[in-house]
Amino acid sequence: MAGSIYRRYMWMVNTIRQYDGITFEEISERWTRSSLGEGTALSKRTFHNWLNAISDTLGIDIACSGTAPYKYRIENRGDLKADLMEWALNAFSIGQIATENKAIKDRILLEDIPSADWRLDIILSAMRNGHRIRMAYQPFGRAPMELVTEPYAVKLSRKRWYVICHSEKKNKEYSFGIDRITAIEETEETFAVRKDYSAERVFSTCIGISALDEYQPTEVRLKITGFLRDYIDTLPLHASQRLVEKTDEYTIYAYDLRPDYELVDIICGMGNCCEVLQPLELRRKVHLYALEIAKKNK
Repeated sequence: MAGSIYRRYMWMVNTIRQYDGITFEEISERWTRSSLGEGTALSKRTFHNWLNAISDTLGIDIACSGTAPYKYRIENRGDLKADLMEWALNAFSIGQIATENKAIKDRILLEDIPSADWRLDIILSAMRNGHRIRMAYQPFGRAPMELVTEPYAVKLSRKRWYVICHSEKKNKEYSFGIDRITAIEETEETFAVRKDYSAERVFSTCIGISALDEYQPTEVRLKITGFLRDYIDTLPLHASQRLVEKTDEYTIYAYDLRPDYELVDIICGMGNCCEVLQPLELRRKVHLYALEIAKKNK
């Protein structure tokens, strides 16, 4: 029952956030046509009860304009841009698309979503309780290892979940692919996250998970040509993307990023449509990487 009510709240937020103002009548009409509504009308009493519950449980405030036609909109829309809430709403929206289009499900193709399995549950429990975790880990290309460590954060990157752990002995953080954890348990040993640690800040200057490497953030400038410019305009490579110059032949974008191997992979994946203008260190890395690719595929 609780899950069913929660889905109704998520449906309401997801519907209203798509518009810069929507009337109760428009919301009710969409509810009637939705898979959750099943053809039944949405009463005003139920509607207002949901608005209050959404504010209490999700912290999302939905207000009505004071004049006709009395449109509803999300007041604290900026809060929805928090990664976790936005991710949850987008996941719910995709689920609704699948539910409401069962008749054509074989024509709706989605990418696989990584499973949030039992290992992730244990890690999140340990993070909430401030407990260390004991785990057996099988890294790629190396011998298995066992360790007790402090789970600071989790991150989803390229369809793979990672746990970011702090080593008290070395006083630094390391990332571990959760799918490579072969055994894990939450211990009773307690720890406290460093006061100066911010997962959002740490990963704000990287493409993937390699913010834990020794690369320092720098301004990266890429010169993009061809149709790829349209793709990057509509789906930026990174949140820091900004336009530097645009002509009929090319576009130059600037980013604040670490020049690490994941960025090199992304750039090489763009083929001859991308040229690294700066920094020189990154340009050389891309050049050497491209030579290796050409050598193996000649």
